Amino acid sequence: MEIETLRDLYVAELKDLWSAENQILKALPRMIRSATHYGTCRTWARTLGYENQAQLLQTTLDEEQQTDLDLTALAVSSVNIDAE
Repeated sequence: MEIETLRDLYVAELKDLWSAENQILKALPRMIRSATHYGTCRTWARTLGYENQAQLLQTTLDEEQQTDLDLTALAVSSVNIDAE
């Protein structure tokens, strides 16, 4: 497309942006499936509007954090008393 006016430039830029957005939306589900960190998956799910899945991932993150805290407390109190 030959750009002769500002309108032609505007239309060309809009087409480029539309194409880029479609490519991103097409790639995001594959990126989510290949992500290994729950936080990354949650962010992409929210970006795509998958609120139920994002909430499930947030719940998983919260449970994982609580488990880490519980295991740390157990280790400090029972396994490695000198760690306090």
